[in-house]
Amino acid sequence: MSARRIAVAVTGASGAIYAVRTIAALLAEGCELELVFSDYGKRLMLDELGKDAKVERLTDLLVERYGDDVRRGSYIVHSNKDLGATLASGSHRCESMVIVPCSMKTLAGVAHGLSHSLIERAA
Repeated sequence: MSARRIAVAVTGASGAIYAVRTIAALLAEGCELELVFSDYGKRLMLDELGKDAKVERLTDLLVERYGDDVRRGSYIVHSNKDLGATLASGSHRCESMVIVPCSMKTLAGVAHGLSHSLIERAA
């Protein structure tokens, strides 16, 4: 059986710990994650989790907080500005997508079918 592929988007609403816990739990289950961080999602990680919570150091942060189980899964990070990313394609298959935390701006964009960012387009 192949690993579950799940898209996870992180936006600027308060609650970075929810994003980190969600990502860690899915990785520990061996999932393949497709991650997208909005600009404010990246800022949120730094503001709420500290200066070491950079997207580029995500694996280190997860292992430090949740242990080596997070290495069971894998992830790739897409640029939120890349509307041509595979994640934006209707033929690209993900089992599901979660936006955590989800800002009201992103929620409104998804609800109204806007495509100003990869997060909105993929959802």
